[in-house]
Parts: sequence; structure tokens; C-alpha cells
Amino acid sequence: MNRLQLRYLVVSFIATAAVAILIQLFLLTLLESNRTLLAGAALAAGWWGNLSTAAVVAIMAGRKAATGFTDPRLGRLLGTAIGLWVGVGAIIGLVISTLVLSSQVPGSDIRPGLILIFGLVSLGVSLLASTIAGRETAHPPEAEEEA
Repeated sequence: MNRLQLRYLVVSFIATAAVAILIQLFLLTLLESNRTLLAGAALAAGWWGNLSTAAVVAIMAGRKAATGFTDPRLGRLLGTAIGLWVGVGAIIGLVISTLVLSSQVPGSDIRPGLILIFGLVSLGVSLLASTIAGRETAHPPEAEEEA
């Protein structure tokens, strides 16, 4: 694992976990009396925050990985490679935010299969976003002169 992959793994883990935890805690403060009703809504809203943050970090990582390359096929490959690490960081961030949510609402019933599906969707979106960003970043110099 090189430094760029490690950096974006850590960045995506911290960013997605922080956004999801903040959204979940905000929703749980809305109704202090019946927090178990909001646990599912907080989980879903936290995942949407995780997903959108993972996509943004994946686009940044795909652009960074393909900077300086002129072959779009190589840019796509580099974007996909870095997107895998961003997606893994998003899954770790989702698991951490779910653990924080289950500690905040002890009676909540959070299914591991649901977290697995949410994590795989975040991984897929990260791969797709970074692949497209890598492909679009790597382009031959002649393409700029013609435009």
C-alpha cells in the first residue's frame, strides 16, 4: 500500500464516520423521550451522509491519483485502485458510526446485514466516482489545445 492509498483510506474513514455520527446525534437530540423510534431514521440519515461524503472523497482521490497521466485508460485504472481504498474507509466509517449509534440507543435493533448492504453500496459509489474522476483527469495534452 502506498502513501496515497493509505492517506485516502484514513481520510475517508475519518470523514465518513464524523459526518454520519454528527447526523445521527443531531437526529437523536430531536426527541429525547423516544429515542428508539429515531434510531432507524438516524441510521438511514447517517448512511446518506456516509455515502455522500465517500463520493466526494472518492472524486478527490481519483483526481489526485490520475494527475500527471495522459492516458484515460490508465487514469480509469488508477481511479479504480484508489476508489477501492476510499470505499473500504467508508465501510469502516459506517461500522464505527453504527457502533456509536448502538451505544447511544441501547435498545435499538440494528441488523448487521443492513449495514453490510449499506457498506457495499458506499463501496460501489466510491469505485464508480473515483473511476470516472480518474478517467476524466487523465487526458492527452492535445485534447486541451483543440478545445
